[in-house]
Amino acid sequence: LKQTRITFMRKTFIILMFMFLSLSLGMKLNVLNAQGTVEVGIGSDATSSELPTQTKFSYSVTQQIYTADELAGLNGNYITSVSFYSIGQVVTRNLDVYLLNTDMEYFANMVNIGTGTSPVFSGDVQIADNGWTTIAFDKPFLYNTGGNIILCVYDHTESSPSAPYPVFKVYNSAGEGSNRRALFCSTDDVSGFSLSGISGIPSSSASYNNQVKFTYSPSDKYIFTYQESVDFDNVRLGSYWTEREPVSNNV
Repeated sequence: LKQTRITFMRKTFIILMFMFLSLSLGMKLNVLNAQGTVEVGIGSDATSSELPTQTKFSYSVTQQIYTADELAGLNGNYITSVSFYSIGQVVTRNLDVYLLNTDMEYFANMVNIGTGTSPVFSGDVQIADNGWTTIAFDKPFLYNTGGNIILCVYDHTESSPSAPYPVFKVYNSAGEGSNRRALFCSTDDVSGFSLSGISGIPSSSASYNNQVKFTYSPSDKYIFTYQESVDFDNVRLGSYWTEREPVSNNV
């Protein structure tokens, strides 16, 4: 009995130490079961400097439609990250990433992102020099089975690196005639440049979309905790072991 009690105390001590280190170092504890990946358009060596961000400008907005056929396998799961294949120099950009469920197949113009629409990610992203750049979402996005999605990336870094600029792998997504599934616009003057009025800003269309990887997880298998350090002078575990509210934007 004494040995059992000692073993239990050792295990408890190890668990508590792990929790302490995880919190104090700001680690993100995610429980992921049955996680999967959907790959779209992978295989082509074609590249673009316009999608998903135009790093040669201080500000840019891109929007791309991915179809239900391309997203087969998500089946109403939560999308938890997106990855782009980037080539060129390593740069850090400040990005807001939005996902929206939609029945749109092609763009007539850019879709306004209302002030009440929540981004799935907001922060700095280091773009890889030759490989996959993965953006892990702050909040999961609930995908509507059988629908399309709009992937919107707003780059508001307020500066641009020196050339050569990063490029990203793409694939042909052009529809018949002038039907297009990708739009982009950019500027060095943010005056009048806003997501809520982006449909009124001139944009250019592209006959290609980014090659992407979406990771997903079932709704009942994903637990979110805050990725930040903890002040142990005033700590409440309830503030850190909580599920983050998922995002389900529609247009």
